[in-house]
Amino acid sequence: MGEGTRFEMRIPRLITILGFFALSIGCMSKTTDVSTDPIYKGMVGNEFITKTDTVAFSFSESKGHIHLDVFGTTGLPNQKDLPPRLPFEYYDRQILGVLPQGSTFRIVKVTRWKTFEDSGIDYMAVITSDGPFQGKEMEVTWLAEMTFYPNVPKFNPKYVEPVKGEISHHRGRL
Repeated sequence: MGEGTRFEMRIPRLITILGFFALSIGCMSKTTDVSTDPIYKGMVGNEFITKTDTVAFSFSESKGHIHLDVFGTTGLPNQKDLPPRLPFEYYDRQILGVLPQGSTFRIVKVTRWKTFEDSGIDYMAVITSDGPFQGKEMEVTWLAEMTFYPNVPKFNPKYVEPVKGEISHHRGRL
């Protein structure tokens, strides 16, 4: 086998390796704090109240990051199906507890996530109502309607509303 033939045989392998490398870099996620961006800064500091019981959970692979959502949505059990003792594993999620209707939270940070395929906005909030989760930071984006950057996610009025007396600087887009 000549030297040129050996080199020509390595080219497809090199292209394949470089392709996988480029693909893996492109699929990585990047998160940026956009709390001071004029589009989103009006959300920071606003307080909201839940209109239904909500569930605090984390994905099994990222236990430190807590999310808040409603029961019975994709990947979450119905409230009547909860065992008497929490936390418990439910598929790829750890169910941490229940925040009752009337629980309040304040938006403290807005982040933009971006992958090769798409991007979106996440709201981070601190629970302000009394209870075991008071003072805990949670991602509350699940309570909003799904949208993509640069749109501002609006909270679903079936689940959340602004606390009475709160002034929103969000140009009526809540």
